[in-house]
Amino acid sequence: MPYPLAFLTGQPLVDGAAIAVAVFWVLCAFLVRRGARAIPVLGEAPGEPAAPSGGWPRASLVVASRDEEEHVGEATSSLLRLDYPDYEVIAVDDRSRDRTGAILEELARGDPRLRVERVGALPEGWIGKHHALHRGAAAATGAWILFADADVRLSPGALKLAVAHALEEDLDLLSLMPRNETRSVWMKAFYSAAVITMILVLGCWAHRRGRQSLVASAAGAFILVRRRAYERAGGHEPIRLVLIDDIALAMHIRRRGGRTAIAMGREHVRVPWSRDLPQLFRVLRKNGFALFFYNWLLLALFTLAVVAINTVAPVAMLLHGPLWPCAAAMWIAIFDAYRTAGRLVGASPLHALLHPFLGVIGILPAWFSAVAVTREGGVRWRDSFYPLAMLRKSL
Repeated sequence: MPYPLAFLTGQPLVDGAAIAVAVFWVLCAFLVRRGARAIPVLGEAPGEPAAPSGGWPRASLVVASRDEEEHVGEATSSLLRLDYPDYEVIAVDDRSRDRTGAILEELARGDPRLRVERVGALPEGWIGKHHALHRGAAAATGAWILFADADVRLSPGALKLAVAHALEEDLDLLSLMPRNETRSVWMKAFYSAAVITMILVLGCWAHRRGRQSLVASAAGAFILVRRRAYERAGGHEPIRLVLIDDIALAMHIRRRGGRTAIAMGREHVRVPWSRDLPQLFRVLRKNGFALFFYNWLLLALFTLAVVAINTVAPVAMLLHGPLWPCAAAMWIAIFDAYRTAGRLVGASPLHALLHPFLGVIGILPAWFSAVAVTREGGVRWRDSFYPLAMLRKSL
């Protein structure tokens, strides 16, 4: 008597696996659509947001820079052109050895809203960027603090849109996903895949739930936080040794009773994030192993799942004629997920054609990171060394 799935290849294990993978991707596409509905795209409505009833609250923009002479001038200038009535910019020069400090000082002489703080030495037990942001926040005077990367360029209306949305939704932290300014098709496709992963793994659909949810995420390019919520959570001090600081800050604030959310800042927050694959590898080698809590077993299991579901299955099922019903369902779901992500980040759904390769591209830096961290006994980043035992303890 033939088994129930014999209408495919006639091999129970093969047919069962193919149907399971197809169902998995259909479910993923459904969850991505559901999650995307909870992520607004700021600035889609015409006109600028209405002023809050009590007026625009004072905001402090805190930016940490280290050896950023290539980007810091243009990025900081964009912050000084914001259409926001009451704000200051605190640029923290974190031990730069290039012209970063000089560029910031020159800009500060021309605009009193810009203050430059200098870090001469890194205290023990801190990651450099975290300490610089902590220093900047301590000098801030605003009711809201915006943490931004040193290469981020904002549109004039970006801060108004973000503050208005945060006040309207009664948020304590709002992070805007930036637009990745790259001409590389591979990087655009990888960014779409990263957004899909973010929605699935971090559960962005949970952001509009009540305060009881501990699910939170953020993008370090733009994190707007209510000052009292930031101080209630202890600032950056509790996460001073967590490499993935943006997500850690959002989760820490939510665990202290704050409300967090992510929105798309597609036309208002731009960043030259990893312009090509070599640069992506360099960035991910720093924190790739941290994503797996410095655990080799988690990394190995995740790699097997990624390669099987994202690379082997889409290719093998497409090439194996009898499995075409499952392959069709799976590829339709993959295209649908990329179409949903593309609407958020302004990318093409055709990037789905590169999907079988993107998982491998994303996981390889994590393996390089794991080998380097294990061999050296810690993470070496920008002339600083962070012992592995200390990083694990911080988790």
